[in-house]
Amino acid sequence: MVQNRLDLDPVLASFSIFVLRCFVFPRTISITKSPLRYCYSNYWSRCTGGWKTYHRSKRCQLRNDHVCRQLPTNKYACRLPSMPLYVKNLPPLHYLPLPESPSSKCQTIRILKLEPGSWDDPINCSLFLVDISTDPLNYEAISYVWGDGRDRRNVVCNGQRISVTRNLFDALQIFRQSQTAPRLLWADALCINQKDTGERNHQVQSMRLIYSKASRVLIWLGHAESDTVRPAMELVCAFDTGNRSKKEAHSLAGDEDEEDIGEDESTQDERVEDGDGEGVDEEEQCASYYWENAMVPSPVLPGTCSGLIKTENFPQLEPLFGCQWFKRLWVIQEVALSRSAQLFWGHASIDFRWICQVAKRIYENPSFASFLSTGLYNCYTMFQAWNQTGVHSSFLDVLSNTRNFSATDQRDKIFGILGIRTGDNNPEKNLFFVEPDYNLSESEIFKIVARKCLVELKRVDILSHVQHGSDVPSETASWAPNWGVTYTAVIGRWNRGYIGDVAPIVYAPECGEKDRMAIRGCMVDDVANVLKYDLSTSSFRYDINVFQLLRTFLSDLEDVLDSKTLSWTLTAGLDLDWNPIQDHRAHLAAFQAFLDWNPKQSEVSDEDEVLLPSTHPADIAFRYFSVPERMTYRRKFFKTGLGMLGLGPEAMQEGDIVAILFGSKTPFILRPAGSHYRLVGECYVYDIDGGNWFEEWQKSEQPTTDFHLI
Repeated sequence: MVQNRLDLDPVLASFSIFVLRCFVFPRTISITKSPLRYCYSNYWSRCTGGWKTYHRSKRCQLRNDHVCRQLPTNKYACRLPSMPLYVKNLPPLHYLPLPESPSSKCQTIRILKLEPGSWDDPINCSLFLVDISTDPLNYEAISYVWGDGRDRRNVVCNGQRISVTRNLFDALQIFRQSQTAPRLLWADALCINQKDTGERNHQVQSMRLIYSKASRVLIWLGHAESDTVRPAMELVCAFDTGNRSKKEAHSLAGDEDEEDIGEDESTQDERVEDGDGEGVDEEEQCASYYWENAMVPSPVLPGTCSGLIKTENFPQLEPLFGCQWFKRLWVIQEVALSRSAQLFWGHASIDFRWICQVAKRIYENPSFASFLSTGLYNCYTMFQAWNQTGVHSSFLDVLSNTRNFSATDQRDKIFGILGIRTGDNNPEKNLFFVEPDYNLSESEIFKIVARKCLVELKRVDILSHVQHGSDVPSETASWAPNWGVTYTAVIGRWNRGYIGDVAPIVYAPECGEKDRMAIRGCMVDDVANVLKYDLSTSSFRYDINVFQLLRTFLSDLEDVLDSKTLSWTLTAGLDLDWNPIQDHRAHLAAFQAFLDWNPKQSEVSDEDEVLLPSTHPADIAFRYFSVPERMTYRRKFFKTGLGMLGLGPEAMQEGDIVAILFGSKTPFILRPAGSHYRLVGECYVYDIDGGNWFEEWQKSEQPTTDFHLI
C-alpha cells in the first residue's frame, strides 16, 4: 500500500519511490492505458504532495506541477514529474539577431518547429528565420494568456534550454503531434526575444502580417474540468438552430466577404486540421465540437435548440467567458486578423465562430442583459473586429472599444491594437498612429496619444475618456487618459452630436510645456452642491439597498425637479437601447415603470420568451435600470449655482466649474489651479443636453475662454 506521507530520510525516500515506480504501478494501472498526463477527467486529477493517495470522494488541492493516476482501490497516486537531467544541464537559449536592414526587419520573423513526442516527453523545438512577406510558409499562430510569470517550465529549443510560462507549456503539449510530422507554430514568448527591447519594438509592427499570414490561429484557454467544459460546449452548439446554410454559417464570423478574413475559395475548400492534425471537413464543423479529437455532433436536432437556450442554463457559459483569455488585450487583433480560429479548452475544441455567435445573440438581446459579463462583452468586441467590413473609423474608436481588456504592460493598451487598420493607423504601410517604443513609460505613451488626438486630429472627445477615480493626480497631465484603468462608462461615446457643432480650437501653449494643453470653450457655472449619495458599489445591479437608495434620492428631488429632468439625468440622456433619447414619452413611461418596480417580487423575463425582447413592465423597468446602473457607477449627482442638475465624476467637489470645450460631446468638470485648470472628467447636465442653455449662450455673445489644462 502507498504510504500517505514519506517522512523518511532522503536515501530511504528515494529507495521507496524507486520501489513504487518499479513494482506498485505496473500492477495497479491496468484500470487505464493512457499515459501520465496533465488533464482533468473522471480518472485524472492534479494534487499536492510527493507520492500520496487520495480517496476519489475527496477534493485535493490542485497544483499544476503534479501528475496523478487512479489506483484500483479508488484512490489517486500523485508524484512530481521529473525533468530529465540533460534538460536541466543545457545552456540557456541564445537568440540569433534578426536582420539589421530597416527595410526587412519588420518582415523577418522566427517560426517555431515543434517536434512530435508523447505527453510526458520534454518539449523539443527549434527556431528558424523566414521572410514572412515573401515565404508562403504554412504555419499556425498560438493565442494564449501568459499567466503567472513565476510558474515556469523548461523546454528544449535549438538544443538549448529556455523557460516559458506554464500556460504556453500546456499549449505546446496540447498542440504537439504525437507520432506524425513536426508542427510549425508562432508563439510570441519564444519567437520574439523578450529581453531585446529594440526587437520587441519592431516585432510589434509585424503582428498584422504574422496573424493574417497564419493558416489558422489556435486559441488555448487552459485546462478545465470535463463536467464544466461539456455543458458549455453543448449550449454553444445549441445556439445554432441547424437551419442555416453553409454560407450563413460563414456570415456569423463575417467571412462572407473573402477580404474580411483573408481566405479565398481554395482555402475554404481545403480540409481543416484539428488540434492533433487530423483532417476534418469544414462542413462537419458546423454546430459541433471536438472532444479528444473526436467530433461530437450537435446535442439537439435542427430547430429544437430552444429547449437548451433558457436563462436557467446560461450559468453554464460563465466558466467559458470567465477564462482570462477573453480579458487579454492582444487577442483582439490575433482573432480579428486571422483567417480562421479554433478554440481549445480542456479536452474540447470548437470553431471560434460559434463562440462569437453566442456572444452576439446574448449581447444584442435586451432580455439577456442580466447575463452580460466582461468576458462575454469582450468576445462581442472581438466579433465586431472580426466582422468589420473595410477600415475602422479611427484609432481612438478602437482604443475606446477595447479599454475593458487587460494587459500586464499598460503600454500594450496602445501597442496591442496597432495591427488593426483604421483611417489614421495603417500597419500595412508601416504608418502607425504612434511608433511602438518600450523605452518610453506608460504615462509618456498616453500623453503622446492624447496630444496627437487633440492637436493634430482635433478630437476633443478623447477628454471624455479621462477617468481619475476618487482623486485627480498632480504628477501627471490631467488631460491625458490613463488607458490602463477603467472606472465607469463613458458618457460621450454613445452616438452623441457635438455640443453646438462649434469647431474645436486646440493648441499647445507657447511656453512649450509638454504637460499643458489649451482648449477654447465657455464657462457654464460653478459646482455649488455635490449630493451625498454613494452609488459606487460594484454590484449595483443586484444590490437592493442601492436600489432603495436611488429610489430615496429620486423622491428627495421630485419636489423640486420635474420627472423629465430626473429621468434624463439618471440615464445621462440615453434611452433603453443606449441611444440618445428621441421618444420622450416612452422614456418617461420607462422611468415610471422603474419607480413602480419591486425587484423582490418581479421576474425579469419569462423562460419561454427569452429569445425575444419582452414588453412586460418588469422587463422595461429592468432595462431602464440597466442604464443608470452603468452611467451612475462611480459618479456623483450635483447642482450648480443656477440650480442645474448634473451627473459628474467621482473626484468632483464643490468649487469646481462646469465648462463646455468646443468640439466635445459633453460638458466637463474643471478644477481651478491658479491660472490653469485640471481636468476632473466629463459630466452630464440636463439643461445643456435636453435644454437650450448653449443656444442662449451663443445669442448672448459672451466671450469665450481658453482653458489651459495641466
